[in-house]
Amino acid sequence: MIETWGRGIIQMQKACVAYGAPEPKIGGSESHIHVEFKNHEADMAEKLAKKAVLEKMPLKTPLKTPERILSLLAMNRNMTVTELMQQIDKSESAIKRAIKKLQREGYLRRVGPDKGGYWEVVKKDEE
Repeated sequence: MIETWGRGIIQMQKACVAYGAPEPKIGGSESHIHVEFKNHEADMAEKLAKKAVLEKMPLKTPLKTPERILSLLAMNRNMTVTELMQQIDKSESAIKRAIKKLQREGYLRRVGPDKGGYWEVVKKDEE
């Protein structure tokens, strides 16, 4: 027997607001309820990467390797060099060279070890 309906949904909404994340989208049908949470950290990282790219690196078409790397790492900070190679279709040396350039210029920082760590997209003046 259910004590009250809707209490958990209200608590989820309040927790999202308290955390600073967008409220979940709630939908469904007569037989089920669907709750969708937006990944707040990934959203913030993506916005920061786009802002850094737009402010500091003029965009050209097509995007250059460093800009593509920033964009991909903003969406998934756990990507490996191999995964970046596959997504961008560049050699390992090209990816590593671009990563070193981004680190040197202050747009990218490695947090933690090579295995188990992650990439952090940063603004140059935040270092």
